[in-house]
Amino acid sequence: MAFRATSYLVFVLLSLGSYVFAQNSNVLGARYIVTGRVLHYPEKTPFAGVTIVARGPERLVTTSKADGTFRFELLRGKYTMVARMLGYFTEETPIIVPEDNELEFLLRENALLLEEVQVSETKAEQNVSKVEIGVAKLTIKSIKKIPAVLGEVDVMRSLQLLPGVSSVGEGATGINVRGGSIDQNLILIDDAPVYNSSHLMGLFSVFNPDALKDVTFYRGGIPAQYGGRTSSVIEVKVKEPDAEKWKVQGGVGLVASRLMVDGPLVKNKMALLVATRASFSDYLFRFAKTASLKGTKANFYDITSKLAIKSSTKNQVYITFYQGKDVFKIAGDSLARTEVNATSSVFDWQTRNLTARWNHAFSEKLFANLTTVYSRYAPTITNPDSANAFELKSGVTYKNLKLDVGYVAGKHKIDVGLSGIRYDIQPGDLQPTLASSNINPLTLQKEQGLEAAAYWNHEIEVSKQLSVMYGLRYSWFAALGPYRVNAYELNVPRDPTTTTGGVDYASGKVIKTYGGLEPRLVARLNLSPTTSLKFSFNRMYQYLQLISNTTAALPTDRWKLSDAFLKPQIGDQLSLGIFKNWQKDTYETSLELYYKRLTNVADYRNGTNLTLLEAPETAILQGTGRSYGAEVLVRKNTGFLTGWVSYTFAQTEYLINSPYAEDKYRNGVYYPANFNKPHTVNVVLNYRISRRTSWSFNWVYSTGRPITYPIDKYFVDNVYVPNYTLRNQAKIPDYHRLDIGFNVDALPTTKRKWQSGWAFSVYNLYARQNAYSIFFRTKNDNVLQFYNKVNAYKLSIFGTLIPSITYNFTY
Repeated sequence: MAFRATSYLVFVLLSLGSYVFAQNSNVLGARYIVTGRVLHYPEKTPFAGVTIVARGPERLVTTSKADGTFRFELLRGKYTMVARMLGYFTEETPIIVPEDNELEFLLRENALLLEEVQVSETKAEQNVSKVEIGVAKLTIKSIKKIPAVLGEVDVMRSLQLLPGVSSVGEGATGINVRGGSIDQNLILIDDAPVYNSSHLMGLFSVFNPDALKDVTFYRGGIPAQYGGRTSSVIEVKVKEPDAEKWKVQGGVGLVASRLMVDGPLVKNKMALLVATRASFSDYLFRFAKTASLKGTKANFYDITSKLAIKSSTKNQVYITFYQGKDVFKIAGDSLARTEVNATSSVFDWQTRNLTARWNHAFSEKLFANLTTVYSRYAPTITNPDSANAFELKSGVTYKNLKLDVGYVAGKHKIDVGLSGIRYDIQPGDLQPTLASSNINPLTLQKEQGLEAAAYWNHEIEVSKQLSVMYGLRYSWFAALGPYRVNAYELNVPRDPTTTTGGVDYASGKVIKTYGGLEPRLVARLNLSPTTSLKFSFNRMYQYLQLISNTTAALPTDRWKLSDAFLKPQIGDQLSLGIFKNWQKDTYETSLELYYKRLTNVADYRNGTNLTLLEAPETAILQGTGRSYGAEVLVRKNTGFLTGWVSYTFAQTEYLINSPYAEDKYRNGVYYPANFNKPHTVNVVLNYRISRRTSWSFNWVYSTGRPITYPIDKYFVDNVYVPNYTLRNQAKIPDYHRLDIGFNVDALPTTKRKWQSGWAFSVYNLYARQNAYSIFFRTKNDNVLQFYNKVNAYKLSIFGTLIPSITYNFTY
């Protein structure tokens, strides 16, 4: 009994001693969390890879993450916090722990004439170490170093200088990525989709560069949180407004001018950014030598705004609004594609997006985002002619509600989420606008659909050599009524003359459903500290398609949902790449190979007009496609001269294997897609010659795209009718172009409130008349019609050099 009592007493004393020791230890050796963020000056965008040093009672070192944040656990006392990065001025600030626990560093570029000045925006070795393949991230700072067309730096044109990206030509909207059509790219601005990414028929993009933070471009290894398109994802982020002081930024150019204002509504709690851009270039056409061009109009405007509300460190609310509008008037034209003849047509298209996002941090490891999105794209064509006055409207409305949850712990990063999308599409509504008009009204059936998805994505560092990102997405789509589904005769091609009736579906009634699993996998194996091997596979479903049988999309082209006849496109892509850095990451090199198979790819019957077609299933043909290629990139990151050289080999082919001979092109053999360009070379260079001045150059080359030439002609009722049979078996001449730019920036060391600079550029320096298309005309100079020759003509969009100058300022 005494032994038990003694043991109990010893236990109590030991426990009490441990408790007292622990308490004293907590007082004397307690650690406190200090967090902070590093930003670029003056953009105030997150700065990754910056070395942060804490000097005081102890010395600790860390680096800033991708979002610019860093974290320390420090003992009580006085510290000097130091942020340093090669090529930037070192920043220091004293703090007292635990009173000061939140920091912010603004790093200003030190553009001295030093050979080792760092120009790259992220840590150079990330191309080797990160679990990514086919991914590029561009900051606005790097985009502004590329020569501009008409004085305006441009996101979409910058992407065209990357390997695996092309376009059908100058003045064309959209881009083609690894053998995909332009509608196979999911373009997002703060989670809101963009259906037409161009201003002025492709001369500018809809994104105001002053308002943007960065652009992430996925053309392979796409994470499971993205879906709905089969080729690529372009994620454009609007930067956060300054929560401490007001700032004015803008530029004045010959064609377009910009202005942005951002600052705090409530300091450090609520901030607002508003950026606007406008072009009123109609006056330029007045100097045209051709009389028919003097009445042409081409102008646009866009507004980008973002409201940031930070109620606490755990809760933030962001509201982003975008609106853009284009007006393009052709002085004299024939809208044969709409079966309407007119002498003066006005193309008007506008986009309106609204995104609201709530970010909540449950802890340092667990966080969630709740996002709601509204998007409306509405093109219109009008004509005031008394004989043929009309208005043709169409549009796409998109509503989305999604929840994303992220968890980060050690070597694991897990993302899960749900989303629901509602589509409402007006394919076309043609109405006469004058009583004297000969136009008959026509309203196509509206389309409705629901798309739902759930995903799970997991990134894990298995070992120092191996990292894996894998995930799974399930998507489901339902086409909804009200809608009339036509019925057709069996064993014959669908045609308006073979209709046998139809079924009417009531509002909300499900017409047809589709869905499936979309697996994703990316793996990175480090062969050495400077070399890695990467592999990826992804499958993606696409339920919304742009149906157009022209090479370049126009505002008149219509968007269509999958239905009882049109199946969703499915893209399966395999990628393999090797990445190697040289001379302490001064040079990056990479080789990526890919193979993509497309199921249910769409093509069209010859001579069909899709714009006001009441039964598009009679014109659309679906088959399989394949795309394969190789992409080589060599990039120099540091020194006076920086830039990259890329080469792309790519082939894209379609197979329409219809059971009916009239719908089987080339007898069931693969033929080139109309945007197929086998060889592309891009050279992008930037040479800094002083603290303020730099030259930039880019040279592009690509083989000509396929085109269909007539093999002969018929003379019927005094009209020549060309005979087109061999689809895409010829090609237009090769394309190449040289651009140069000269930039005079504000002195990096100046602390004046008003800072300004100049941007000079020349687009198409040697004035090459690159062919956009080839067309044919019969020369009627012989009484015997049989002997009249058919001549081929080349259409060039920019047939000469285009100089530009822009004055940029910041206050």
